[in-house]
Amino acid sequence: MLGSTSRKSVGRLLADPVCAVEIVHFANAAGILLHLGFRGSATVEAADGGRFRRLLRKYLGPEEAH
Repeated sequence: MLGSTSRKSVGRLLADPVCAVEIVHFANAAGILLHLGFRGSATVEAADGGRFRRLLRKYLGPEEAH
């Protein structure tokens, strides 16, 4: 998850790292419901731009030329 240190959610995690995350995706046309949830302790780390771009390419495909 991405966030700035100025955001309340990041401040809350720094104060208390216990958290739960739930991601729900509906594909109504296909009749598919995908659901992911987990609980644990979060860490707040500096963003790694290279890793972020690799993840974007992996899950969203190559960036289109503009």
